[in-house]
Amino acid sequence: MVFRANGNRITPQPFYSHRSGAPALACHFILVQHQNTALALGLERHPAVAGLPAAPGDLAQATLLRSLAPWQPWLAAAGLPLAEPAGGVLYEDLSMLIRSAIDGDGVALVRHAIVLQELAEGRLVRLFDLVAPSKDAYYLVSPPAAAGREPVVAFSA
Repeated sequence: MVFRANGNRITPQPFYSHRSGAPALACHFILVQHQNTALALGLERHPAVAGLPAAPGDLAQATLLRSLAPWQPWLAAAGLPLAEPAGGVLYEDLSMLIRSAIDGDGVALVRHAIVLQELAEGRLVRLFDLVAPSKDAYYLVSPPAAAGREPVVAFSA
């Protein structure tokens, strides 16, 4: 698997971590995360909003819901000179952020893998095809002795 971050080609490789006093662990790359926008259908019916944003630039008039994941990388990828949203609720719990978007409180920036069910059920709508890299990724971590075991190999394939 190859992906790009900041224009650089990256090929994830297994690596080993070690903390003082702890055994080394085998870490195998599983999945890179991307940030997407998702929008609750409820926002469409919100009296302060005429409709769904049709283009990234329309987000300048939308309420951008805040979480610990910054909007700036996505805004930069969209070419939008908007500042990081400030004020209002800062959601530290993604389930609360997602619930707020479903309730129509605004546009949420979320990792696609986190909202697959909500998207499939039509409770959230992905607004744009634009994605931005995230600093987050998933790794399978195991003791080195277990790394070659059939279930571990099957899961990481």
